[in-house]
Amino acid sequence: GAATFYWPQGAEPATWADCRVADASDESSRRHVDEVCIEEIGALVIHVLSHSGASPRTDAARSVCRLLGMARTPADAEARVSRAIDRLVSLGKVAEVDGLVRIIN
Repeated sequence: GAATFYWPQGAEPATWADCRVADASDESSRRHVDEVCIEEIGALVIHVLSHSGASPRTDAARSVCRLLGMARTPADAEARVSRAIDRLVSLGKVAEVDGLVRIIN
């Protein structure tokens, strides 16, 4: 979209695998999914799938939003996570079969 995300010098956004989750005791650590770059959202999706196994997109989106500290998952947040999943599919990192997204081993 119109947002600009800045990367540390030497970082490779295409291979970014780090993510930051909200600290329940620190309200300032909460972020809305729009404040997070697609690459980090993808890393959060991988984190969720590595702990839960295969998951429907809606469940993955809900889990990612919770990790960011969001109390609910509005349609725009679910759509942004879905775009991150589409990116992961195109990169060959996840697959979607029978409505479930899973990590490709």
